[in-house]
Amino acid sequence: MKHSAHVIEQRRNKIIELLQKEGKQQVNALSEYFHVSPLTIRRDLNELEAIGLVKRIHGGVSLHKEPEPLSPFVNKQSTHNFEKEQIARYAASYVQEGSTIFMNSGTTILHLLKLLNYRFLTIVTNNLLAYECCSQLKGNLIYTGGVYNDTSKACLGDLAITVLNQIYANLCILGVNGFSADSGATTSLLQEAVLNGKMIERCSGKVIVIADSSKIGKTYSFTSAKLQNIDILITGSGADPEEIKRIREQGVEVHQVDSDITDND
Repeated sequence: MKHSAHVIEQRRNKIIELLQKEGKQQVNALSEYFHVSPLTIRRDLNELEAIGLVKRIHGGVSLHKEPEPLSPFVNKQSTHNFEKEQIARYAASYVQEGSTIFMNSGTTILHLLKLLNYRFLTIVTNNLLAYECCSQLKGNLIYTGGVYNDTSKACLGDLAITVLNQIYANLCILGVNGFSADSGATTSLLQEAVLNGKMIERCSGKVIVIADSSKIGKTYSFTSAKLQNIDILITGSGADPEEIKRIREQGVEVHQVDSDITDND
């Protein structure tokens, strides 16, 4: 079930990538490109239109809006720090000694990694800053390898996916760029979305998303996971209450930490 859903998400992410690179696309051309029926493509386009990413035109599709850009990593490090620390502390309570954990990149993930130092764990990650946080880890720190991306300070691409295909984890904790009831977990980088999806696919236990309140309700270009593939969301108390209600209604267990103290940065 997860594998089938992942294939669909990969195809829909690739449709968005084609639209970004080449402009509007025709249904029949997309059908031939992906070796699927025009009906399947129309279903994909209807879903992408429903979450506001594309606009249907006669016989085809175009992008509905320009992708929301990511902030530079150094800027993200200085925002919502108190909230991110609180989220990380809550997430750490789900980590059991001896676990094998998938973790991706992101500033909230870095806060969590610092809390896991000195513990007996196997952490599998594409986050190149992980060693700075977990230099005294008593278990194993496994890097996926791959092509370095300076935006996320992480490795992406086919090599990273190949490594993940050799590993099963019993816990997956992911940082995201956006999280909403309509589009699930999203990012601005296609390869990052594919890697996040692979981590979810190879996880036999709970999938946890950690995201500060500013990310709730936002949608970026590429889908990492739909809500049905996510067990728990941990966010701040300042998240949009209506959006949180809608996320809960779709079966995601939501925990909100105190985020009343604001940063001075």
